[in-house]
Amino acid sequence: MANKLGLDAQDSSLKEIADKLLLWLEKMGADYTNTFLALIERLPLQDNTYNDPEFLAIKNALYALAPDTTLMAQNNPAFIPRNYIV
Repeated sequence: MANKLGLDAQDSSLKEIADKLLLWLEKMGADYTNTFLALIERLPLQDNTYNDPEFLAIKNALYALAPDTTLMAQNNPAFIPRNYIV
């Protein structure tokens, strides 16, 4: 999760931000892969899910921690083989 969020695994804020994000994912039923792409803005935000104020607050809190966006991009692929497609 640290790599997906671009944070150091020893960062004391990692658990809090990850927990908030996972709770939001469950609450909204948002797509896991697309959510991480939205965090690094590699996903066109046509889905109003990612304009949700709670998601934007989580994203702002993450960026306040100065995540490594290169690390995020390396650990959040844009294309995931889906079972129904494969």
